[in-house]
Amino acid sequence: MSVSDTPWKYAFHSGMSSSADLRAATDLGLPVGVVATLLTTRQIFLTLPKHLNAGGKLFVDSGAFSAFQKRTTMDWEKVFQTYETLINQTAQSGNLSIVAPDVVGDQVSTLELWAEHAHRVRNWVEAGARVIVPLQVGRLSAGDLLEEAFKLFGRAP
Repeated sequence: MSVSDTPWKYAFHSGMSSSADLRAATDLGLPVGVVATLLTTRQIFLTLPKHLNAGGKLFVDSGAFSAFQKRTTMDWEKVFQTYETLINQTAQSGNLSIVAPDVVGDQVSTLELWAEHAHRVRNWVEAGARVIVPLQVGRLSAGDLLEEAFKLFGRAP
């Protein structure tokens, strides 16, 4: 089955953070998925921007779910620097999908992160990156939480 046989626009080959896997996937021009905190400097500054500039699609996960599973603290600054470096190193930021900051299973903390970093997220959107907004469970419905994201980050064009 190919992506054209599905209702989705893109299907990413995830888990491509290792150098050998990533090299093979980008050489083939496949849409790839990586985790921001697992990337090397070479991948961030050379491999992935080259892939994006060649028309390749890239999904960069924040690593929040892994941090949740391991009960470790997220290094959001490292994640944001990775996102921003990729945005700044490519002329094709529209091929880049990145995940907004979130705390798995914690809507209140996710909203706090969104408010704290809204200016950065708006910059990513304005630069052309596709920002994926995780909707965590809590007091607000998914629709209401999405409305909060729109208020903070702006609506997609």
